[in-house]
Amino acid sequence: MMSPRQKQGQQLYREKNREKIRAYARKWYLEHKDRNREWGKRKFAKNKEGHRAAVRGDYLNRAFGPGGADYYDRQFAKQKGRCQICGKPAGKGTWGRLHQDHSTACCPYEYATEGSQRKRKMLRSCGKCRRGLLCNWCNTSLAGVENPAWRRKALAYLRRWKGVGVASTLNDKQLKLF
Repeated sequence: MMSPRQKQGQQLYREKNREKIRAYARKWYLEHKDRNREWGKRKFAKNKEGHRAAVRGDYLNRAFGPGGADYYDRQFAKQKGRCQICGKPAGKGTWGRLHQDHSTACCPYEYATEGSQRKRKMLRSCGKCRRGLLCNWCNTSLAGVENPAWRRKALAYLRRWKGVGVASTLNDKQLKLF
C-alpha cells in the first residue's frame, strides 16, 4: 500500500510526463493489439450478460451521476416498463429502450464541431434534475416543448399551414396554448 506522499509523487510524475506516458501506452497497445483483442473476446464470451450489465451501469452512472443505474432500474420497475407520458412499453434496441429524462435547463448540452458536422454532446448530468423514463419519441418531443424559441417557430409554421392536414383542425385558441 502506498503512503500519501508516494501517491502525491506518482500524481506529480503523471502530470509532468503525460505525453510520454500516452506515447508509451499507445506504442504498447499497437504492438499487442491482436493479443488484447483475443483476450477481450474470450473474456466477453465467458460472461456476456455480466459484461453488458457492467457497460450499461457504467454508462448510466457516467451520464446521470452517481446512482444513475440504480435510479433507472427503480424508475423502470415503478413505471412497469412503460413511457411515463404515452404509456408505450419499452421495446428492444437503442430506440426501443426508455430514456432517462432530465432538465436541460439544469444540465445543458454542449455543441462541438467535428469536421463539417455539428454534434450535440450531453454534459454529465448532476443527478438532481432526473425525471421519469420516456420513449424516444416523447423524450425528443419534450425537448422541443421546453424550448421557448422552438415553440414560437413551431407555432409560426403551423399557422402558415393552418388549412392543411392536422393543422386545419386547430383553432386559434388551441394554437395559443403553446
